[in-house]
Order: sequence, then C-alpha cells, then structure tokens
Amino acid sequence: MEYERVLARLEGVHRARRGWAARCPAHEDRTPSLSISLGDQGQVLLYCFAGCALARILDCLRLTVRDLYPEPAMDLTDVHQEALRQLRAQHRRRQHDQGAAQDAQCWAVIRHARGVATRLGPDSAAAWELLEGAAALETLMQPA
Repeated sequence: MEYERVLARLEGVHRARRGWAARCPAHEDRTPSLSISLGDQGQVLLYCFAGCALARILDCLRLTVRDLYPEPAMDLTDVHQEALRQLRAQHRRRQHDQGAAQDAQCWAVIRHARGVATRLGPDSAAAWELLEGAAALETLMQPA
C-alpha cells in the first residue's frame, strides 16, 4: 500500500519533523500522537506515543502488516534463492576457514539477507529462513 493511502485513512494529518503526525485511531486522541514515516525498505512505520499497539492501530485502519510494505517490483523468489545461496556459501567458508579475511564479505551477505527478508515481509516463511541463516552466520563470526 502506498504511503499516501495510509495517510488518507487517518485524521488530523500534518507534516512533522521526520514524516507525518496524525490522531491515533486506536484511542481518543485530541492531540496527534501517531507518528508516520518511511523505513529503509520503503515500508510505512507507525508509532503511537500514547502506547497503542501496532496490531490495534492496523485493526482500526482495516489494514494488515503486509499493507505497510511496498509491492515488490520483481519476483522475490529468485532474490530469496540467491540470498540463501550466498548465506550458505559464506557459512561453509566460515566453518572451513575461521580466519577474519572474509569478515567484511560475511557482514555484507548478512546485511543483504536481512534486506531481502524485509522486502519479503514478516508473514513470509522465506523471510524467516533468511533471518535464521543470517543469525547462524553471525554466530559463527563471534570470537570464540
């Protein structure tokens, strides 16, 4: 769902320092306490300073978590498979050679896998597979 479409469902919307502010739909809000901004992957970030849970806010807006993420511009199946292949290759290399020579490359692969997982969305089993692989590789990178 587009950023503007989320804003259109809210009341009392106005520009804020880092995005927008609006009245939270999950509670009686006279002063705008809901912060709306964009995340690194283009997802809409919602935060209520009064403490309302995201699930409640989304329910009031009749949205799901998936609606906060941009539609993928490409088929992420191939991207997921490539990220997983890279994770597995780095994992094997790290197990074989405990040297620090490839640390920068390992961290780059971990960051890439996390970015792909974010684009896949929180409801995706493939995203969790990537996050688990990244965590396993990160564990191997910790000093003994």
